[in-house]
Amino acid sequence: MVLSERQQSALHASIVEYLGKANLDESVLSSVAKGLGVEAPEGGNENHSTNKTTLLEKKWSSVVRLQRKVLELEEALKSAPTGGRLGTGLAAGG
Repeated sequence: MVLSERQQSALHASIVEYLGKANLDESVLSSVAKGLGVEAPEGGNENHSTNKTTLLEKKWSSVVRLQRKVLELEEALKSAPTGGRLGTGLAAGG
């Protein structure tokens, strides 16, 4: 899946925001931002409060939660009885 230009820009800005929160040296943060084609945050690391959750962290948490849900549903599907075994399949008309 290829990201649109808008999505790429948002991702790059989120990466720089996340790295800024990680207290990287301001010159490193500036270099990363320049390489990704986004502006480094004003004031470098000082603008990032330790309680603020970045967009990247929120997305990552969502991915982990959804992966867990998919695994749970796959397990439930494996353990569910199939219509063919019980003779009550939908194709048979119930």
